Amino acid sequence: MPDDPIAVLEAELAAPPFHRWLRPSLESADLASETVTVRIPARPELARIPGEPGFHGAVVAGAVDIAAHAAIVLRTGGPTPTVDLRVDYLRASTGADLLARARIVRAGRSLGTVRVDVSEPGGREIAAGMATFYLRRD
Repeated sequence: MPDDPIAVLEAELAAPPFHRWLRPSLESADLASETVTVRIPARPELARIPGEPGFHGAVVAGAVDIAAHAAIVLRTGGPTPTVDLRVDYLRASTGADLLARARIVRAGRSLGTVRVDVSEPGGREIAAGMATFYLRRD
């Protein structure tokens, strides 16, 4: 594990061009419980309907993948590819920021599974997801 896993995590959040467009930020990270919360700020260009608030479903799915990957980075110290991603949409967002809370469910020798709950500030649930990652062993 790197000397400063939070710095590694923040660098991983900032690096990909897609992330730079979505502008995710690290809200919290707990090394002991291997949990991460990532915020995706609301912006008009992320809307599902022009001129109305509310995130497009692809942005919500992106939040699941980004937060899940962030949790895995706490374990691995670097990037890992997504093997599988599942998103259950619970309700439409109102246009408030998204908070994606990820927790590692299991990390074996080759695969890691992460549970993600997406909500708005205040706790209104938007989606739930699971992601599986290939855990590289260099």
